[in-house]
Amino acid sequence: MSDQPTHEQQRALCSVVARAIVEIRSLARDSGNRQIEDLADAIHNLPRDMFEQDAWNPELARGALRDYADRYSRSGYLSEFDRIMAG
Repeated sequence: MSDQPTHEQQRALCSVVARAIVEIRSLARDSGNRQIEDLADAIHNLPRDMFEQDAWNPELARGALRDYADRYSRSGYLSEFDRIMAG
Protein backbone atom coordinates (compact mmCIF):
# COMPACT_ATOMS: atom_id res chain seq x y z
CA MET A 1 0.00 0.00 0.00
CA SER A 2 0.93 3.62 -0.37
CA ASP A 3 1.16 6.47 2.12
CA GLN A 4 -2.15 8.06 3.03
CA PRO A 5 -3.08 11.24 1.18
CA THR A 6 -2.10 14.48 2.88
CA HIS A 7 -4.77 16.42 4.75
CA GLU A 8 -4.97 18.88 1.86
CA GLN A 9 -5.40 16.02 -0.61
CA GLN A 10 -8.11 14.48 1.57
CA ARG A 11 -10.02 17.74 1.65
CA ALA A 12 -9.71 18.18 -2.11
CA LEU A 13 -10.78 14.58 -2.76
CA CYS A 14 -13.84 15.12 -0.58
CA SER A 15 -14.72 18.10 -2.78
CA VAL A 16 -14.48 15.82 -5.82
CA VAL A 17 -16.84 13.35 -4.15
CA ALA A 18 -19.28 16.10 -3.25
CA ARG A 19 -19.29 17.35 -6.84
CA ALA A 20 -19.80 13.82 -8.13
CA ILE A 21 -22.73 13.23 -5.82
CA VAL A 22 -24.33 16.44 -7.06
CA GLU A 23 -23.87 15.18 -10.60
CA ILE A 24 -25.41 11.83 -9.64
CA ARG A 25 -28.43 13.61 -8.25
CA SER A 26 -28.82 15.69 -11.40
CA LEU A 27 -28.40 12.68 -13.68
CA ALA A 28 -30.96 10.72 -11.69
CA ARG A 29 -33.47 13.54 -11.94
CA ASP A 30 -32.92 14.04 -15.65
CA SER A 31 -32.48 10.60 -17.12
CA GLY A 32 -32.03 7.55 -14.95
CA ASN A 33 -29.39 6.18 -17.34
CA ARG A 34 -26.45 3.81 -16.79
CA GLN A 35 -24.05 6.70 -16.24
CA ILE A 36 -25.53 7.20 -12.77
CA GLU A 37 -24.54 3.72 -11.70
CA ASP A 38 -21.09 4.06 -13.30
CA LEU A 39 -20.30 7.35 -11.56
CA ALA A 40 -21.46 6.10 -8.18
CA ASP A 41 -19.37 2.96 -8.69
CA ALA A 42 -16.30 5.01 -9.57
CA ILE A 43 -16.39 7.12 -6.41
CA HIS A 44 -18.21 5.23 -3.69
CA ASN A 45 -15.09 3.85 -1.96
CA LEU A 46 -13.01 7.01 -2.16
CA PRO A 47 -14.19 8.77 1.04
CA ARG A 48 -13.83 5.67 3.19
CA ASP A 49 -10.60 4.33 1.73
CA MET A 50 -8.60 7.53 1.94
CA PHE A 51 -8.94 7.53 5.73
CA GLU A 52 -8.12 3.84 6.29
CA GLN A 53 -4.43 2.96 6.05
CA ASP A 54 -5.04 -0.65 5.01
CA ALA A 55 -7.70 0.27 2.45
CA TRP A 56 -5.98 3.14 0.60
CA ASN A 57 -4.83 2.14 -2.87
CA PRO A 58 -4.39 5.14 -5.18
CA GLU A 59 -3.91 2.90 -8.20
CA LEU A 60 -7.27 1.23 -7.57
CA ALA A 61 -8.99 4.58 -6.98
CA ARG A 62 -7.44 5.99 -10.15
CA GLY A 63 -8.42 2.88 -12.10
CA ALA A 64 -12.07 3.30 -11.16
CA LEU A 65 -11.98 6.93 -12.29
CA ARG A 66 -10.12 5.95 -15.48
CA ASP A 67 -12.82 3.39 -16.30
CA TYR A 68 -15.47 6.07 -15.83
CA ALA A 69 -13.48 8.55 -17.96
CA ASP A 70 -13.11 5.93 -20.70
CA ARG A 71 -16.91 5.67 -20.91
CA TYR A 72 -17.73 9.34 -20.32
CA SER A 73 -14.83 11.39 -21.62
CA ARG A 74 -16.17 14.77 -20.53
CA SER A 75 -16.15 13.90 -16.81
CA GLY A 76 -12.81 15.41 -15.73
CA TYR A 77 -12.65 13.40 -12.48
CA LEU A 78 -9.55 11.46 -13.55
CA SER A 79 -7.52 14.57 -14.34
CA GLU A 80 -8.68 16.19 -11.12
CA PHE A 81 -7.64 13.11 -9.11
CA ASP A 82 -4.23 13.12 -10.83
CA ARG A 83 -3.75 16.83 -10.09
CA ILE A 84 -4.67 16.36 -6.43
CA MET A 85 -2.45 13.35 -5.92
CA ALA A 86 0.53 14.98 -7.63
CA GLY A 87 0.48 17.73 -5.01
